[in-house]
Amino acid sequence: MADTLIEGMARTLWLMAYADTYDQLAERSYNGEASEHIAHAGPGEDWADHAPATPDAARMLAWRLVGRFEEANQAPMSRLIDYALSSVPEAERDEGKLGHCLVMRALGTGVAWEDDHPDWGCVYPQADCFYYDLQGAVEASFTEQIETGRAKEVGLL
Repeated sequence: MADTLIEGMARTLWLMAYADTYDQLAERSYNGEASEHIAHAGPGEDWADHAPATPDAARMLAWRLVGRFEEANQAPMSRLIDYALSSVPEAERDEGKLGHCLVMRALGTGVAWEDDHPDWGCVYPQADCFYYDLQGAVEASFTEQIETGRAKEVGLL
């Protein structure tokens, strides 16, 4: 299976967890510090341009979700990928985008691969709260950003 699919899935899981947690903090502080120290997207901006790098915890979660897709479809993920991309011209095949769409649909966001491609009969596992498993990684990222912001304010960095 291509690393690009896993990276697309992992990045989407990370961004969803990160943005959701930030939104919950937007009107209050986190550990006594203003959420302004935490990297975030502003109006009209893409979270992917602001969130920290995808942690390994998100990749592990992506692999778990792959297992759920394989179980739900009774087929290996490599076969599902081949089938999904079979109707896409070679120059437009993007496993990262496929991974993103698979996660978004499994999370129940309404975004799906089928929005721009023919229906391929995929059974989507329910994973609407799946990214909450990344809560610890998000909180660690927030804490690190706050500490770095405080250090910069007092001239330590």
